[in-house]
Amino acid sequence: MTAMENEPKDPEWEKLSRIFLQPTQPPSAAQTEAFVCRVMARLEPQTPVGNALRWLTPALGFALAVSMVLALRPAPNANDLSSILSQSNDPVSVLALEE
Repeated sequence: MTAMENEPKDPEWEKLSRIFLQPTQPPSAAQTEAFVCRVMARLEPQTPVGNALRWLTPALGFALAVSMVLALRPAPNANDLSSILSQSNDPVSVLALEE
């Protein structure tokens, strides 16, 4: 036997446990539908413009960030480009350097 089984039963606890710890019944279909209707009534309707701004704003922000990164990066030097191409084994790039 465990220590819990040896303890005397408290009648007040028994009464409260039956009230508060009893298994709950799942809601009926009508109760569930009523709950959904109440929640949906509290929500504000979305306008088509609001829906478009929801995805358009982050997309425009991303496009702006990418264009700023590309605009602010340093331009490659002609010397760097020729040294990179000269290290390549590609015959086309070698021909481009000879011209």
